[in-house]
Amino acid sequence: EKPDNWEKIEVMWRVGILPPAREEVFSRLGRSPEAQPPPGLTTPLPHHWEIGLDDGTGGGEESPMEHHEVKGGLFLRPMRVMEFGGRVTWNSAPLELEHPPNEWPGTVSSSLIRIHWELIIRIERKKGGSLMFVEPLAVAHPSRPTTLTRLPTNDGRTESDQL
Repeated sequence: EKPDNWEKIEVMWRVGILPPAREEVFSRLGRSPEAQPPPGLTTPLPHHWEIGLDDGTGGGEESPMEHHEVKGGLFLRPMRVMEFGGRVTWNSAPLELEHPPNEWPGTVSSSLIRIHWELIIRIERKKGGSLMFVEPLAVAHPSRPTTLTRLPTNDGRTESDQL
């Protein structure tokens, strides 16, 4: 049952590329992780950040956001290369979401290549702003090879105006 202060509920999904882990970038460059970073990368983030989340590009909009209200912490990771698929208004009927415009590979989770899919549920409320739930998805690879000829870039924040 939907609470009285909830208005429209939208369901959407998106896919994007997460940056490689800092450790992997340094390894590929033949550098020690303790060495001075190459141009374009910053010094490591403080120890409390989860290993593998820091790609070394730095601060501001490119840093993972940590939420301490969630037990164990929650990191929302920006995706610089990202594309939305379909968006529908939720009702009690089964939902079908359109694919993103480009043909993407399925989920890849490695320290170098990270193709990330997620489902987003956005609940508009009368007071208190919107609520968003983000659920990572394990998406199968297409039956044929995929090529992204154009990389859709943007700020990638979950709470951005694109939602």
